[in-house]
Amino acid sequence: MQDFKIRCSAIGQIMANGRGKDTAGATCYSYLQDWIVEQIYGVRRQIDSRPMEKGRMVEDAAIEFAGQHLNWFMPEKNETLFENEFLTGTPDVIHGNTVVDIKCPWDVFTFPMWDRNPPKGYWYQLQGYMHLLGLKRAQLVYVLMPTPEELGGIQVDLTNIPAKYRLKVFDIYYHEPTIQAIYERVQMCRNIIKIELLPQLQ
Repeated sequence: MQDFKIRCSAIGQIMANGRGKDTAGATCYSYLQDWIVEQIYGVRRQIDSRPMEKGRMVEDAAIEFAGQHLNWFMPEKNETLFENEFLTGTPDVIHGNTVVDIKCPWDVFTFPMWDRNPPKGYWYQLQGYMHLLGLKRAQLVYVLMPTPEELGGIQVDLTNIPAKYRLKVFDIYYHEPTIQAIYERVQMCRNIIKIELLPQLQ
């Protein structure tokens, strides 16, 4: 079984602490159990939902929309997987010296119009991307796109809605102590897998 690496999109799941100081929480243990299952059977857990399906369907159009209004030059979706000894991830967009993650809210009520800070899980995700790419700046960009009719949900004509009500940008900057904490947690996870979880399968 290969050494455990954390996907940047899942860093937040292993960073939650348990009741004791510097202990892994239940969410972390659950994630590690799933990771072991993936390694044994060679498949990755698929979580399907209408919001996630919408994200997949409109992502390219969302990148184009964001690029037009944020003055990106010919943005394209990144397909390259980056990894090192501890982390692995595929950022959505690499724009100059900035790595960008695109989120497509399900509807107008899940668009984070009033939020002042990015969700912690996405903040961790972009810390990971910045580290893998050697960059110091990232953006979390929410793009409100029409929901495909076949998915149902609230249908809103966004044609004449100003871009400022369809884009929400969080600027995120590299934080070296966080990377050190992530590395330490990955090593803890490796020990949990080896010492606690795998012996249960013997």
